Amino acid sequence: MSKLETNTIDTISGSTTLTLGGTNATTINVSGTLQNNGSVFAQGITEADQWRITANYTKTGVGTAILTSNWERNDNGFSLIGTGMTESSGIFSFPTTGIYMIIGQAIIVADGGTRGYMVLNIQKTTDNSTYDTISYSSQNAFTSTAYGSPCCTGIFDVTNISTHKIRMQINVESSVIVEGNTNSQSTGFTVIKLGDT
Repeated sequence: MSKLETNTIDTISGSTTLTLGGTNATTINVSGTLQNNGSVFAQGITEADQWRITANYTKTGVGTAILTSNWERNDNGFSLIGTGMTESSGIFSFPTTGIYMIIGQAIIVADGGTRGYMVLNIQKTTDNSTYDTISYSSQNAFTSTAYGSPCCTGIFDVTNISTHKIRMQINVESSVIVEGNTNSQSTGFTVIKLGDT
């Protein structure tokens, strides 16, 4: 086996691609830290965050509502990975571009109204204005005090952190209470970055 010691390897003039290993290479070992323009190559999960509402929200009558207040990052039994999401009036911004998995959950209680449906929507915008639904889950409320616990999962390709955002919406057929809790995840979401866009 031969050994090459040098400070710099560059491409030939006119070429922008440098290939390490040829057709016979199955493994390339790196001793030390492999970097991309001075930054360490990401390994494993680089962003994971979890948010929830801390107080009950009451929706009166039929229709939709955005959960805009009482949001907090999980602050017990959770360790943030990366920079994390930022929130303003229930609108959540991403820390970096990438492909993200969003897992939403809610506990919704019929508030004495007629029986009907309870829907949880995870919504996205790509223009910082118009929202549509990534994923949703629904349950029927068979009595005036029924509980629903919809959960939904979606994947969002965030190519611009200034315009690509998410929010949580409910859609109900009668008055409900959306449960909040400051000590555990009852209504909220988890965001995990799966990889680069």
